[in-house]
Amino acid sequence: LAWLLYAMQVAERKGRPVAWKALSDFQLHAMNALPAHDGEKLIQVEARDQRQQDTHEFLSLLLDCLGGKPLAGEPPASPRNSGPVDKETLERLEGLEKELTALVKASGAMLDAASATRAKQNLSNLFYEYSMVQWALSATRMHSHALSSLFEGQRLACTKCHKCGRFCASGAEPFFIEEIKLNLSRSEGGWFGQLGQLSQLGSWLSGGQASPPTNLPLKDLLREENPAPEGYRCPNSKCGQVGSSSCSAQYLRLPSILVLHINRAQADGTRCEIAVNFESTIDLAKLGLVKHFGKPLDRTLSPCPTRYSLRAAVFHRGPTARSGHYFAYVLAESSLPSSFSWKGAGAGAGAAWTRLDDERVEHPRSSSKATPMALEASEPENGAKVVLLFYQRDEQPADAAAATTAAKLKEQQQQQQANSK
Repeated sequence: LAWLLYAMQVAERKGRPVAWKALSDFQLHAMNALPAHDGEKLIQVEARDQRQQDTHEFLSLLLDCLGGKPLAGEPPASPRNSGPVDKETLERLEGLEKELTALVKASGAMLDAASATRAKQNLSNLFYEYSMVQWALSATRMHSHALSSLFEGQRLACTKCHKCGRFCASGAEPFFIEEIKLNLSRSEGGWFGQLGQLSQLGSWLSGGQASPPTNLPLKDLLREENPAPEGYRCPNSKCGQVGSSSCSAQYLRLPSILVLHINRAQADGTRCEIAVNFESTIDLAKLGLVKHFGKPLDRTLSPCPTRYSLRAAVFHRGPTARSGHYFAYVLAESSLPSSFSWKGAGAGAGAAWTRLDDERVEHPRSSSKATPMALEASEPENGAKVVLLFYQRDEQPADAAAATTAAKLKEQQQQQQANSK
């Protein structure tokens, strides 16, 4: 993989196709290392044997393979659970979930500020303990420190019944890819109407709008509540309603690289054609998606920013997820003329969007294809649509970065003045 990435960098710099040997070597090693799916290897060396595969599935298997054991030279991985959970721990988890449910219900009836403040602090403490227990019990954490420090985070899932109002924590699992499901099934129209997050889509599904929306904001999709799994029954003995609960999520540990999978696969095998209106930066805290204990935390529980900048995007062109073609955009430092550069948040002065399409590495010249955002907005209904987004966490807030840059410039100016004297 490292050799392939280096070959891609050389190809971009010299304006030529990626070296064939780098591609074939990667295909050979990937075919041998990655597990089979449906009896067949995801990657085949021979082009005639290669079948269209889902890029999200490939990325999941690749990260699982690379992160499944310590890399060369890494210290032993932190232990993760590999067996059944003991009865005492299970009882503690159930107790925490009951305490959280009771406290959330009670806090809604508190009128004085002091009681509300105490309840909020108690709730925060319970969530912290709950998340620590879940993290320790997880059997899916990465073994590789290098990979986990890049991609791994922790998500807190909660379930709410819209009939009786019952709220409960339902998990705090590690993750390295976040799925955003686009589903236009009319059978789920009632859900979008209840949740009220995507008014355009809900209006169309319920028959109030003549045609489906042409695009949906990524920010709304991230905040969207999803229906509980089919057949889920409200645990409240006085309710017991099936199909009345929704699931929401907030992030406890923020990954360095936030990978978003835009799942466009439909039940009938087709692809959802709605464009996703995504931006070059997102702030998870401003979207209300960060659950923290005083300050936002990274994987190691150290304070960190909540703002992310887009670094790469993968697009798919084709009628279904199992047919068509994938290509990618990557924001990388470039030696191209300044007219090609894109000075996005967190990007260097010479950063430019590069398109990677099989062995071709190029810089789009057309304004409608210059950036992944422009491409998504300009493509026709059956054209290329984004399926993976890679956002990198800013190491410091934008205002702090600007202040640091201004201070450095001022220091340089003062030094120049001193030298001239």
